[in-house]
Amino acid sequence: MACSVFAINVGAGALCIIFAIPDFIGWILPYFCSSKIYAAKSEKITSLIDNKYDEIYEVSKRVNVRLMETKGIIVVVVSTGVTQKNQSLEI
Repeated sequence: MACSVFAINVGAGALCIIFAIPDFIGWILPYFCSSKIYAAKSEKITSLIDNKYDEIYEVSKRVNVRLMETKGIIVVVVSTGVTQKNQSLEI
C-alpha cells in the first residue's frame, strides 16, 4: 500500500494501480478465509458438544435407573442432558 501511495505522489498513476491491486486482494481475501475457517471450526466444536450432551444423557439415564432401584427417587432427564430432581416417590 505504501508503494502505491508513493507512486501517486511521484506522478506514476499506472504504477500506483499495479501496486494497489495486491493490497486490495490482501484486504479482501482474509475476510473470506476467516469466514471459511470459522465455519469449519464451528462445525467441529458443535459436533463435539453434541457428543458430550449425548454422553451426559446416557449417564443420566443410568443414574435414573440406579436411583429408582435403590432409593425410589425419580430423576427427570431433559433432552439437553441436564437432570432435574423430581418429587421423591416411594415404590
